[in-house]
Amino acid sequence: MKIVVRAMDQSSEGIAVADRNGTIIYANRTFAEMHGAACEDLIGKHASHFNSMEESKESEFLKKQIEETGRFREEIRHKKIDGTLDR
Repeated sequence: MKIVVRAMDQSSEGIAVADRNGTIIYANRTFAEMHGAACEDLIGKHASHFNSMEESKESEFLKKQIEETGRFREEIRHKKIDGTLDR
């Protein structure tokens, strides 16, 4: 498991892991930088905190997809921790 965490830590892709309640339990440095925060500032926040209005509309679909298939593979646009939209 340590090797997987190291790989995620070093990824140039933003990666976050949330529990079944939507609480972020892991975020790599790239994900944190994309959101204008430090990794430790993201842990414990609800993933919906970073959803843009467009994503909020799709969140039920995404949640259902994850519950049914165990995964979600899409590129999504998030809000930064200060509320501004990411590129």
